[in-house]
Parts: sequence; C-alpha cells; structure tokens
Amino acid sequence: MISNGYAAGFFDGEGSIYNRRYKGHDKLPAIRISQNEREVLDLFADKWGGAVKMETHRPVFYWILAKAELQKAFLLAIRSQVVVKKVQVDAAFRALATMSVLGRNLSDEQRGRRREACDAISRANRGKGGAIKAAYR
Repeated sequence: MISNGYAAGFFDGEGSIYNRRYKGHDKLPAIRISQNEREVLDLFADKWGGAVKMETHRPVFYWILAKAELQKAFLLAIRSQVVVKKVQVDAAFRALATMSVLGRNLSDEQRGRRREACDAISRANRGKGGAIKAAYR
C-alpha cells in the first residue's frame, strides 16, 4: 500500500497538474504522473482510481486522474505534505470547488473563480507562482 507521504513526495518530483479543455469550453484541472516503470503508477491507480497508460511515441507510462471527485480525494490525501507543487494543488482545489454535481450550470461567478484558479495553475507551472516560498508562509 502506498502512503500519503510517499505519494506527496513522488507527485512533487514526477507529477503535474495542468489545465485541460472540457468539451471544448471550460478549463478544468487534470493530474498526471509520468514514470519509466509502471508498477508504482499501478499503486496510485489502485488507491485513487484513474488509469495507467503508455505514451504512444516513447516507452513511458503515465497515471492520469481526470474525474473531479477522484482528484479531490487524491489532492486531499497529499495536500499537507506537498512542497514544490503546493500552489498548483491549492489552485486545483479552488477550481474543483466550482464544480456542481454534474459539472454543469455554473454561475458567472463560479466560472470566474474557476478561470482564476486555472490561470493560477498555469502561472505556477511557468514558474511564476512562487510555489516553494508560498509553501512555507
């Protein structure tokens, strides 16, 4: 069984949170970890769901977590121990909080909050989020 602390450290080193388009309209966060060996990714999938797949152009495996409820469970488990990607994790939580039960019928305010959270993910991924400094404030 994989511990939350191990998962947080592994995610800090090998994982990413990025924005993906949902049905061509809204941006939503997605979680991914890439690795040359599949076994550890299977442990993530066993504990938090999602899928382990192989890149088509190179021999690299990745675990992808796209469903909002599964993302929330994973991020909640690692949130207190993530250091490098803390800004992305917190922004993903804010974006996921805008999800209605089916992810539809968002108010303009919810769409604005989601857009701001997804923009924060993008900024942090470009190195403009101050992730490590923010983690220790």
